[in-house]
Amino acid sequence: MATPFPTQAFNSADGRFSFIVLDLTSTADPQLEATNAYGDDDPDNAPLQVASKGVTLTGTVSLSGPAGSRKWRVGWIQTIYPCRQAVTYERPADNYRGKLVCTIDRSRRDGDLADDGGHCIWYATSDSSKEIAPSSPVIVEMDDQPNVSFHDVYNGKAADWIKGWKGIAVEGTKSFCSWLIAEAADDHEIVYLYHVVWECDYTTSLKDGRLVAPSGGTRIISHGPGQGSKTPNLEKDPIDEEDFPPKPDAALNAAKPAFTRAAPSSAVRNTPTLGARKQNPDG
Repeated sequence: MATPFPTQAFNSADGRFSFIVLDLTSTADPQLEATNAYGDDDPDNAPLQVASKGVTLTGTVSLSGPAGSRKWRVGWIQTIYPCRQAVTYERPADNYRGKLVCTIDRSRRDGDLADDGGHCIWYATSDSSKEIAPSSPVIVEMDDQPNVSFHDVYNGKAADWIKGWKGIAVEGTKSFCSWLIAEAADDHEIVYLYHVVWECDYTTSLKDGRLVAPSGGTRIISHGPGQGSKTPNLEKDPIDEEDFPPKPDAALNAAKPAFTRAAPSSAVRNTPTLGARKQNPDG
């Protein structure tokens, strides 16, 4: 959808530089798809993903102010907020089910750090961040296709006792805010020009690695001039999937076989005892 853009100016802290958003377009594709395009960094080595076709954000910005006195960049930054995703796996022998759950428990920076230590960049995409000079408007664009990884047949990495179980459903959301900003090269002052709050819902059933009747998708929740109500995470390190590995829920843990104590060594077996020791099913 095309979003209205603000006509008011946004000024730097010293008041010498003024930025105006001349045009702003945000497009969300509501469809989900099954793909194998995004699995390189998955901590569970899942070969498939339920992926959002995502959002495309494009802003045109002009700058007025004294030429050559201070360098600025315009571009996009993004934060992901606390959210949860889960994949349901089913044991073929008896249709018993449980979930592997991924929980992002706090907001995280979502995007690379610029070479100069600035924030105004989106995963090394050159079109997402550009230098701007007075009377020379620039166009900056970012797109994102967030996804949730799954196995058609589970490989046993995060939970070895469910190896061979079938992936039958995905659920949960990922929540984001993207900001169009201007950033000073000297002290990294940020001027917030526009914000877009959006999320992806991954709800779908699965069959043989394909989506069945997906009911989720991507949607833009709100948008408008300036920073808005959300707070960006400006930490140096971006989110890393290794920090949020999938974990078994209570149902999967309940299906875990009881631990069987190892047999005693021959030296111990030759030692007189009062009787056979019972195995402890809890270890």
